[in-house]
Amino acid sequence: MMNFYRIGCWEAAPRKYPWVAGFGPLSNMPFFEAAPVFWESKKRFWQVNPRPPGLFFDSGGREWSDVVGCGGGPPGYFVSERLLRDIEEAGVPILRATEMPIVEIKGKRLQKLPPPRYFVLEAAPGIATAYEAMGIRIGEDGKPIWTSEDVKRRPPLLFKRASWDGSHLFSFYGNMPMNVYCSQYVVDLAERKGWTNVDFEPVECT
Repeated sequence: MMNFYRIGCWEAAPRKYPWVAGFGPLSNMPFFEAAPVFWESKKRFWQVNPRPPGLFFDSGGREWSDVVGCGGGPPGYFVSERLLRDIEEAGVPILRATEMPIVEIKGKRLQKLPPPRYFVLEAAPGIATAYEAMGIRIGEDGKPIWTSEDVKRRPPLLFKRASWDGSHLFSFYGNMPMNVYCSQYVVDLAERKGWTNVDFEPVECT
């Protein structure tokens, strides 16, 4: 039976790897197409706090990693060119990868090391969510009806196993493609290739 996971960024203290404190707007940021609320919020922030386009790394970290977390997300993290290459060579399709240039590196140690190229990773929908099993009502249009109580209790995410389309890298229907999930196949790939600073949070299924 296949296991599923949410891809994220692993961190420990003291921090060995860098952290993105924020980023400035690129001329083209297609990963916000499915997140209009976040996009409008970002644009309002940049109007008040203009920044050059790209990533700003804080002063922490001693080594570059394949996944770097972002404190000014979404996106919540960025992935390295090496990680993307490993995925491609393994025959795992992605929806899109948008490169984010680096504007500033505050970490003294990291300034001495050539940085990887970093990207926003997106995946196409490949599985459905078991909202009813999560206690979320479904409307006549088939979409979940979130109440304020639902938001407060934050029910654990549940996937419908039978709906999985076989993709090893995927998002779920009705969610942002930059929230990426994967099968055990990708977890095993990460272990073989030695991806750094990546976290895989298990997701249960019905």
